[in-house]
Amino acid sequence: MPYWADLWPSAQMLGEALLRGRQEVSGHPSGPWRSLEIGCGVGLPGIVALALGLHVVFSDYDRAALGFAERNAIANGFEPGGGPGQFELLPLDWRSPPANLQVDLLLASDVIYEQRNLEPLIALIKTVLLPGGSCWLADPNRPLKSEFEMALKSNDLNFSQTAIQLDQIDSKTVHGTLFKIQA
Repeated sequence: MPYWADLWPSAQMLGEALLRGRQEVSGHPSGPWRSLEIGCGVGLPGIVALALGLHVVFSDYDRAALGFAERNAIANGFEPGGGPGQFELLPLDWRSPPANLQVDLLLASDVIYEQRNLEPLIALIKTVLLPGGSCWLADPNRPLKSEFEMALKSNDLNFSQTAIQLDQIDSKTVHGTLFKIQA
């Protein structure tokens, strides 16, 4: 089964964080934020953002994931389009984002699991976030978390970290970290 086809705990934790922080992400002076979910997989955080009235661009390297995220968003009552509460699909390689891709909010969950992805991820954050924008990234405390923190610091990116957790049905608790990275 491909990685994208699983509903990862980090995606669930990010969705919950968005709901708790709805004032932070939905109250923008110029109107609803334009958001980008990278490595969207099944698209849970993006669907939560849609429910909060944001415009969402679902992106993934795997086109099959985009098709699933599209069907998932439609099944949850959302329509494709460019307005608030609507979504678009974007096949995306972090190493070469479209030049005109600019968003207020970048969403990512469980994306710092390979060393080779750290530099492209940092570059993407710096490239696509509009001034005043932020990246909300949920991580299940994988081993590369400390390297990611160092990369953020060495790139002069301001960020905060909050401990998050998910109590699963099988009585297991998954612990993680929510990074909020400022443009």
